[in-house]
Amino acid sequence: MKKPGGFTLVELVSIIVILGIISVSVVGVSHSGDLQRVQASRDQVLLALRSARHLAMAKASSDREIEFIANASDDSIDLRDGGSSITLGGVTYPYVLGQGIQITDASLSFDKMGRSPAATISISTSDASVTVSVSANGAAR
Repeated sequence: MKKPGGFTLVELVSIIVILGIISVSVVGVSHSGDLQRVQASRDQVLLALRSARHLAMAKASSDREIEFIANASDDSIDLRDGGSSITLGGVTYPYVLGQGIQITDASLSFDKMGRSPAATISISTSDASVTVSVSANGAAR
């Protein structure tokens, strides 16, 4: 007796289900990778903003302001004291956020009370975005 060739309906359905699960997993990993990169960049921006604020308050006897500059043309952030970029906590500024990360232009000056103008900074990739808000008292979130 000769066996018929081909696949059974159960085998075909099983393969389709397995391929569907794999394709959803791959798409999910791709999107979460962009989200993680955007969140890491957001954390770097928050660190720089908070560092600028605290450094300005620590230099209370000085009339110089600490500047935070987000540059959209090269997707970098910079901390400046007296107009010169600084190194703080092992990070040398200007700091480039990474390939595919875009940031909006922003320029904030922190005074000796830690205050700055209110601002909103957007950080994004093609698939994910976050916003950092700076209040008039200089607090960033």
